[in-house]
Amino acid sequence: MSKTRTIEDATELFYIARNKSKTRPKMIITDKLGQYHRTFNKIFYTRYLEDRVEHLTSHGFRLPINTNLIERFHGTVKQRYKVMHDLKEPYSASVVLDGFVTHYNFFLEHSYLGYTTPAIVAGVGDGIYNWGDLIDLAYDNF
Repeated sequence: MSKTRTIEDATELFYIARNKSKTRPKMIITDKLGQYHRTFNKIFYTRYLEDRVEHLTSHGFRLPINTNLIERFHGTVKQRYKVMHDLKEPYSASVVLDGFVTHYNFFLEHSYLGYTTPAIVAGVGDGIYNWGDLIDLAYDNF
């Protein structure tokens, strides 16, 4: 989450994505923000062809390469935090948004997924029907 869209923000975003990923991505799709293009090579460039990451930019909603899903998700998140009158402190914003993402993935049924949750579709949501189930699972694995 960022209040600006500077080159430093783009650099931090790509570093976080690279460090959290367990494998090197084959492709990254972004919108046409110029900062992404400038930062991409700095973070992902390699001279080895087999290790290269392809950077694709979205060129509209009707084309095969697009950012429709993430833009739709951003709209859903914005709808949620707008009623909270901004999330000003980074820590509280992170806690609230992490909770929302968990709700979105484990408890919110999506019409696009046949009225099931993304967690069920991904094979990680079986037996998790509420926050108590999720907390019990986390506690058991701790």
